Amino acid sequence: MSSFRIATVRGIPIKIHWTFFILPLFYGLSAGSTAGAVRGVVFILLLFACVVAHELGHSIAAQFYGIRVKEILLLPLGGLAQITRMPRRPIHEFFIAIAGPAVNILIVIILGLLVPSVLDLRRLSQQAVALAGVDLLRDLTIANLYLAVFNLLPAFPMDGGRVLRALLNMVLPLTTATSIASWVGRVFAIGFVMLGLATSSWTLTLIGMFIFFGAGAENSMVQQGARWQARTVADLMRPATSLHPFDLIGQIEPMVRASAQPVYPVIDGARLEGMVSREAVLQGLHYFGAGTPVQAITARAHYVHPDIPIDALYEILSMRHLPGVLVIDGKQLLVVVGVDDVLQVVNPA
Repeated sequence: MSSFRIATVRGIPIKIHWTFFILPLFYGLSAGSTAGAVRGVVFILLLFACVVAHELGHSIAAQFYGIRVKEILLLPLGGLAQITRMPRRPIHEFFIAIAGPAVNILIVIILGLLVPSVLDLRRLSQQAVALAGVDLLRDLTIANLYLAVFNLLPAFPMDGGRVLRALLNMVLPLTTATSIASWVGRVFAIGFVMLGLATSSWTLTLIGMFIFFGAGAENSMVQQGARWQARTVADLMRPATSLHPFDLIGQIEPMVRASAQPVYPVIDGARLEGMVSREAVLQGLHYFGAGTPVQAITARAHYVHPDIPIDALYEILSMRHLPGVLVIDGKQLLVVVGVDDVLQVVNPA
């Protein structure tokens, strides 16, 4: 398992990737003393708590606009809030993108008000200030200010780049706005890499590489999504092999193994009882035995109309983690498979 959950906020799992621990370990080992090591680790943990708050800002804004957030993942270079779909309106993307840096600015304001109210710095020696943790809070304030400013740079797909795309998308098509923002992001990425190499900052170099490839990948995804919108589920329809509720798992198992069909409608006469996935048949054979009827592993049928766009189908398959859905047009029952079939239609060989 590459990551594990540490908390859940507003139904959003917050996970840590195992590589995250490289960062506090590095700071702890590179410190010159035990006290310095403890301070370094504490600072990193506090900083990443602020990163979580940053990502929650994005996530809560996304939820406000009806977008489901899959998870927040913490990595050594920062956090990533994974949303299930793009915002449908430019103004929604604008507020979702700016919500993260806004949280960092709020933290800066709170810390700026907190430190003087807790300690009168004029009456404390330098040692007492250090022991009291004021320097730690000061560094955390500066770090949050840096995070806000850095993230607002128009380096797509960072927050500032998404703000730029949202503003461009208010007057230009999404594909054009994304293409422009992507090229601006790549220019910044090249600058980051060059600056990182010149200053021996591997962190900045890695961030630049991440931005460069991320900008290209997201641009490709948006261009592909535009092609999806020109296609409907009807482009994927094909006759489906159906099953009867009393068919035995052992009897249908050879057919299922030989077929690429991922889901099977279960029909009793003219009545649709549900559907069975290929995986359910194979697992049912293992757990229940060959003599078990199909009705024991039948699940609720998920079906769509042939006129819905392929991108809407892809969203349904992704959000519900389905291997396929049934297509019902009132006359004929057909099956739509998963992502592979979608991509074959969009990018035919």
